[in-house]
Amino acid sequence: MLFAHTVRDSLDGGAREYRMLRGHEPYKQRFADEDAGVATVAVALGMTGRAYLAAVAGAGRLPAPGRRALKALAGRA
Repeated sequence: MLFAHTVRDSLDGGAREYRMLRGHEPYKQRFADEDAGVATVAVALGMTGRAYLAAVAGAGRLPAPGRRALKALAGRA
């Protein structure tokens, strides 16, 4: 009920759209007629950050065990 209230209040306040962000939870389909997706933008400020972003960008080409190992190293496992 609280979710429905926030959507209604946002639209009443002039919002042209309400983004529900990531995830494919079934309740979101009751409120949406399309999924615009989510874009992630990352900016690295130093050499370590650039190396991390390069590793993450290349992770999609790794086999599943390599992706899991990379996530574990990043502390996201």
